[in-house]
Parts: sequence; structure tokens; C-alpha cells
Amino acid sequence: MGRELHDGLCQNLAGIAALSATLSRKSTVKSEPAVSAAAAEITKLLNDSITQARDLARGLGPVGLREIGLDSALEALAHDVEQMFRTSCTLECEGLIPRLDHEVEQHLFRIAQQAVHNAVAHSRGDRIEIRLCLRDGKVLLAVRDDGVGLSEGTRDSDGIGLHTMAYRARLIGASLEVRRRTRRGTVVSCVFQLPETPGDAEDRDHARHTT
Repeated sequence: MGRELHDGLCQNLAGIAALSATLSRKSTVKSEPAVSAAAAEITKLLNDSITQARDLARGLGPVGLREIGLDSALEALAHDVEQMFRTSCTLECEGLIPRLDHEVEQHLFRIAQQAVHNAVAHSRGDRIEIRLCLRDGKVLLAVRDDGVGLSEGTRDSDGIGLHTMAYRARLIGASLEVRRRTRRGTVVSCVFQLPETPGDAEDRDHARHTT
């Protein structure tokens, strides 16, 4: 699969990106700034897709996640969504989130990414909020919007990645909840229990013996 991604999909995307870049240059020469700007944006998105596909082919997961961490990757996601879709998307972090196992961070990022894209595509709202916090030894990841909310039929659908998000959560031992907000909109919540360290167990044993 990795070879097919690299030799097939990546090469096709690279060819399209080259054609788009040519279109952008020709439009600039012909004084068609709107067409040139659109073609330049398409080229950028294609190049980003090529990078992601190559990283997937190498088994690296989301671009740069290993180096920058989950919080910074989510911040970049929020920025990209604002730039790409012209909708408000913000990140709120509470507490000092420790670096997690790379596979855990990868799945949490993909869950957030899918939830954000669902909100962009289906909520018809004006604002998306990503929240990452640490509480009682648990990492809470939540994505909420102020749109129309998910109907029961949509919630059970295979078409918007809800089953994939739930599957990713199960792989890392996390829980996932998708529900309508009280007033309007949808919230996707994923809770991951931090693994216990030897020091935690010793602290609990000490507390039991001293009480």
C-alpha cells in the first residue's frame, strides 16, 4: 500500500500540481488575478496533499505530528481550516498536556480532523471550537460547532466518518461521544486515560498506608 501511495497517487497529484502552477503563471501574464490566485491556492493544497500522502506511505501519520506534538498540530489544523474554508476555527488548551505515544497522538489528531471536517461540511454553522485539556489523569479532546446539529439518522450514517472516529478511539482505549448541544450544534468528545506511571502507583500505596 505504501508503494502504491508513493508511486501512484503521489505521482498523479504531482502532475496535477504542475499543471495548476502553469495555469497560475499563464493567468498572471494575461492579467487574470482571480484565476491566478485560485490556481495558486489549488497548487498549494495539492502540494500539501502530496506531502501527507508521502508521509502516510512512510507510515509517519499526520505531517509533523511527531516533531511538534498534538497541541501544536491541532493549532495548525485550526489555522488551516480558517484559511481554507473562511470559517472561524479556534483551539483552546487547558493544562500542560504531556507527550503521548505517537500512535495515540496520531489517532487523536485524526479524530479531531474528521470532527472538524464534519462540522465544515454538515453543520452550516459559523464557529468551530477545538478543546484539549487534562483532567484527573485524562486527556479530553472535544470539537464543537454552533450549527444545525446532527440528526439521529446522520449520527448513524457511515458517510461522515463517525464509525471511523469510534474505531480510532477503540484502538487506543479511549471513549467517544457524539451528541447535540443543548442550544444548537454538535459536540464530539474523546476521553483518553493516561497510562499509569510507577510513581503514581507508589503514591497511592503510600496514601493507603498513611491513612
